[in-house]
Order: sequence, then C-alpha cells, then structure tokens
Amino acid sequence: PYRFIIDTGANRSAVSPRLVAALGLVPSPAGLLQTHGVTGEAPLPAVDVDEIRAGDLFYDPGPLPVLAGLVLGDTDGILGTEGLAGARVDVDFTTDSVSITRSDGKRAANGYFVVPARSYRGLLLVEGKAGRIPVHAIIDTGAERTLGNALLRDALGGAGDDGFRGHRH
Repeated sequence: PYRFIIDTGANRSAVSPRLVAALGLVPSPAGLLQTHGVTGEAPLPAVDVDEIRAGDLFYDPGPLPVLAGLVLGDTDGILGTEGLAGARVDVDFTTDSVSITRSDGKRAANGYFVVPARSYRGLLLVEGKAGRIPVHAIIDTGAERTLGNALLRDALGGAGDDGFRGHRH
C-alpha cells in the first residue's frame, strides 16, 4: 500500500520519515547508518524493518536508513537492489507501470527485451557498447542523467572547451 521508487543505483532500501511515523517504527539499535549517495555520504538515523514485500518478493532488509528531503518527492521510500536477486523487474513505459516477480528463466514476452545484469558491489552491472567501445555500465533507474567517466570521454573523442563532445545520449 506504499509507494517506493525502484532505484537500481541504490544498494540498500530507505524509508521516509512519513512512513516511519505512519507505521510507528522505532529507532534501530544499530544507531546511525553510514549511507552513500551520488552527492556524498552521511550518517542517517535507522529503523528496524522486519519485512519488505514488493510484488512477488519479500525479504528482511534489516535496519534501514531514514531518508528525508526532496530526494523521495511524495513517495514512501526507495527500494534498492538488496532484495532483487532472482527477480524479474518489468518496466512498461507506455502504461507507466512496474511489476516485480520471481524470475522463471523464460524468455521475455513479446515487446519486452532482457537486459542481463550481474551484481557489482550491490549495483546492477551490464556489458554494452558506446559506439564501438566495449563498456561496463551500471543501470540506475533512479538517475536523471547518463554519466560517464574520463576514460570513456577520451575514448569517444575527448573533451572540448564546452565540455563533453562526442555521443550525447
């Protein structure tokens, strides 16, 4: 009954202060959890959550950080990758829907494609190409933009005076 952002760039889930209050969750004996994000890291208060259910999946996430601020918008939390092992996440942009089921190992339905990924430090890593250059990419459904490092920039044509030059996708 709660709205979570599915963020494959987050290796752990997090909850909002509003959800903590609504469920009457109490502070965790773990105290503060050092939490890492794109903008840096910070110790955040934690609460104990016995179980998260998302679609067909359910798991015990242990203590979760309480994340306040604009990051969550009007959602109740972030569903990170720690519970997605063995899952199939179907994203349908035309109907603006997401479903999470246990992977059955079968081919994707017509109109869908499979993006094989492996775990890398709790994140989803895929192999691909940028132009003709083989790359390892992290799939981050919570990101607003695509990022690359200096090695990729240089391989694609280098940086000009106005910043990144080459492929802008």
